[in-house]
Amino acid sequence: MSGGSILASSKPFPECVILSDPNVYGGKPFEYRPAVELWAYPVETGYDPNEGMYEYDILSDLPRVLPKYVYFGKIAFDSKRKIIRNGELLDECGMFLAFVEYMLDTAGDFYFHGGGVPSHTICSDMAEICDISLTQVKRDKKVRFKRGPVIYRFVKEDLPLAPEEKCPSKLQDYFCVTLLACPEKLSYKYAEEHGMKFPSFGIYTPYVNQYEVDLNKEFLGLEEGFQYLSQGLSDLPSILPPNLYISGLNPSFYPWVNPYMLRERKEAVSKIIKYLESIVNEQGEAWYIRQWFPHKLAKADTVEIRTMKVSDLDTSGEEFEFELCVLYHFVK
Repeated sequence: MSGGSILASSKPFPECVILSDPNVYGGKPFEYRPAVELWAYPVETGYDPNEGMYEYDILSDLPRVLPKYVYFGKIAFDSKRKIIRNGELLDECGMFLAFVEYMLDTAGDFYFHGGGVPSHTICSDMAEICDISLTQVKRDKKVRFKRGPVIYRFVKEDLPLAPEEKCPSKLQDYFCVTLLACPEKLSYKYAEEHGMKFPSFGIYTPYVNQYEVDLNKEFLGLEEGFQYLSQGLSDLPSILPPNLYISGLNPSFYPWVNPYMLRERKEAVSKIIKYLESIVNEQGEAWYIRQWFPHKLAKADTVEIRTMKVSDLDTSGEEFEFELCVLYHFVK
């Protein structure tokens, strides 16, 4: 699994700022460069070539609920971790908190979310904003960020409850899951023959293919590494054709990233749509649904069914996603 962080504020991060904090560097001023200390760079400028496009999956559509300036970043929030600068041991966590205080003073806000691909990603519909007190964190010298559907919003004042009491304590899977159903079984190489084979598929994650579901087997018969997907099946098979295929890819593209990433994602969605259309042309129909485990799963007795042609999908703009928890019934 690949991990990362999303950082956001109402004002852009400075290239370099001089900070001071009684708990860091003996109270002496020190330079802080977010691009170096946090590996922070704006989501619209690019992706880390060492990580491929994992950041895109972690970002999802979270800018909808975040302030204007959003960054990808990485940092280890360990109060015991030290870094060496100019021969001095510096407290990495303390430096970060000093920077958070600077952003609260100058921008008025600072948001943090930690995620990971493929099984610790969230979307804006399930994101929970959890206030975390900077003064309490600095006083306790502890940072307890939890992966999950939580976006932490720093505030300077004390809070009646500690963040860990407000936010989920159990590390749970959170991921996008799609389900494809069709009347006839697809051949073993059908996906590969239609351009859905990693890595030529265009999205740098191994979780793009539709994997066959066997309801009579443990974990739906999925191989180890993909078994987490079995949690997102729900009871939809009771109203679907018997041949089921599941995926962990979020089949969407959004306008917040750089042109290269947007083009790559558009091409990926285009291939998915052509893939669905080929099934409909051969079999007469196909069913497709995008969900988000665990909070956004459709149920067979209440799911909205939308009957339409695949060609009716509009991908001409800079943003597209299959509507969450809507069961698309594609017909000729």
